[in-house]
Amino acid sequence: MAAVPTQEGNAPGAGAVIVDVNVDVDLDTDSSDEGVWQDVGISSLTGQSDAMAVRVIRAFRANTIRQNKWQKYNPHNLTGDNIEIDACIASGSFGLVFRAENKDTRSEGQPGIKYAIKISKLRLESEANLDYNMGSDRSPNLTRTSEASVVDQKQMKALSLTSKRGREITTFLQYIKSGHPNVMNMAGWAEFDILGNSFSLIVLEICDLGTLLDMVCEFRERDEYMPEAFIWHTFEQLFSGLAFLHGEHPDYITKPEFAGRTETTVARDVKANNVFIQSVPPNSPPNTYPTIKLGDFGESLHLPRHGTRDFNYGNSTCDPPDTKMSAKYDVWSVGAMIYMMARRGRYPNKGCSLINSEGKVIKFHRAKPAERELLRRALNQESRFEPINEHLTLRLETEIRWAMTLNREDRPTAVEVYLKVQQLNDARKKFMYRELPPWAPKLELQREYKPLELVKMNWMIDDAEERNFLFKYSGGLVVRRTERESNRVRRSLDEHHAMVQRRKNEKQREVDLRTGARDHAELDRARRSVIEQEEIDKVNNERKEYGGWLRSGHKRRRLEYHRGRAHWVD
Repeated sequence: MAAVPTQEGNAPGAGAVIVDVNVDVDLDTDSSDEGVWQDVGISSLTGQSDAMAVRVIRAFRANTIRQNKWQKYNPHNLTGDNIEIDACIASGSFGLVFRAENKDTRSEGQPGIKYAIKISKLRLESEANLDYNMGSDRSPNLTRTSEASVVDQKQMKALSLTSKRGREITTFLQYIKSGHPNVMNMAGWAEFDILGNSFSLIVLEICDLGTLLDMVCEFRERDEYMPEAFIWHTFEQLFSGLAFLHGEHPDYITKPEFAGRTETTVARDVKANNVFIQSVPPNSPPNTYPTIKLGDFGESLHLPRHGTRDFNYGNSTCDPPDTKMSAKYDVWSVGAMIYMMARRGRYPNKGCSLINSEGKVIKFHRAKPAERELLRRALNQESRFEPINEHLTLRLETEIRWAMTLNREDRPTAVEVYLKVQQLNDARKKFMYRELPPWAPKLELQREYKPLELVKMNWMIDDAEERNFLFKYSGGLVVRRTERESNRVRRSLDEHHAMVQRRKNEKQREVDLRTGARDHAELDRARRSVIEQEEIDKVNNERKEYGGWLRSGHKRRRLEYHRGRAHWVD
């Protein structure tokens, strides 16, 4: 990715320079959602998803999973007896995601309701991050679901209250509630332990067509243009879901469950790999695109309606020039994502990266005051925007730029954008509709479990636990931790042996230097080289004299060393 300097290094900020950077969507795969965990973390489980799946089923059986009471349209009643995990969808620093099915909802040979079960490790955040990122809200008390827990109840509650997943569950229960068609919802949640390590479990509705990031990348790799009607469709649905989160959607503000709501939910993490795509609902009219849903609210915060707070950059790959965090940060982020769709993976980031003298990108929260001012000026330039793809209409570009108004005060709210785009989309989709190609991405499974595979794994874990013997099929945690300790000791021993050998070599060099042994050895090597070369020349001359043969009866001699002197021996 090329970077073209536009301002020299003598600018404020000790050598900082603003460069042109076009961020591609394939770089928008943030894997630092949960940071780096100490002790035993998800990284110990990603290679053993089958063992983790068995642990999840055990967690379901140990205690009743707490259900989302607002999901009245479908009593899920998820238990260890009716839940069936059949695949691992994804794994990474965020945790593991499994695909599961409620067997009780099967009918007439049709599969039951599918879910995505997200497993994340609970971790404490510092009080500074807690106050800065979370505001005054806290998560509800979560259910402990492991009969083998070794974590104190107060400690478990503290972990829950300060975890990102706790914030996500709070958002679902207190703000999303019964939900919105364009916002991913939660069916249930719980907490459980694996050998003393606390994990959260969230049961979500599944989106079987993957993410918007997958869709954009697939079109770009095939050098195809995305249908404009689908961009308008995504435009409308994302702002419909966003207006709901902000508490402004006209179809929901009058519902009793949202009556008296005075706060708005700022998602703060709206990006292409957190936007999910779900198949067209049954009985939908013809020429209908898949449903677009906002998801992942682990970074969300809750502000008074139309309120602001000190700015803290979210996880967007395209930041606005705002100096205060507000609901309009989300408006910008969704507008940037629609712009990215219209530019085949390019965000409006031209000239918006601050590079230091070492060639590294300076993060805003680590920048000096002069560097922050330099970055804000760059973010506030109209030149950061480039025209969208030529085959798209000017009206689409106009509405995108309206949603991405640089001045926060002049930027529209989510509901204003939604109502306008809804009207424009209704007038266009009848004649602009173009079906998505058959190769449009589907949900890719990381691993699909064979029949009875998890049953066998459960038997192996039971057998290991009965014999008080923990091996890799018991979750992989103890063995991996033991291997880590052994490797650390082995590395320490190797470093110690290397250090001892270095000291021996240094002492030997000092002795050689004092006694002159090194000089004598070099002279002997030179003398030997001369003598050997003379013998080689003698043999070559003899071969030339006798036509390639050596003289018969001639004895060969070898060169030997004795007491530092070279001698020829017959």
